[in-house]
Amino acid sequence: AKDAASKGLVYMCAADYDFREIASNWMRAFVRLGLKNALVYALDAEAHAHLTARGVRSVDGSLAMADFNRTRLARHIQRAEAER
Repeated sequence: AKDAASKGLVYMCAADYDFREIASNWMRAFVRLGLKNALVYALDAEAHAHLTARGVRSVDGSLAMADFNRTRLARHIQRAEAER
């Protein structure tokens, strides 16, 4: 792990508010292993607030997700899922 950290490796997972407990558990596992090079990319502001309040290293990605949701790709995915 020290070798990985020295090479700039970062372990990351993404979670929204519905998956906040899974993300917290994932981070606790890293802490138990003594790893410090992990973070959670929070997909919404609520998840970020919840995670940071509990000491989980988190990045607020809510603005990026809002931007993505306005893209043609997001609308295409939504239409494809609606057709199922």
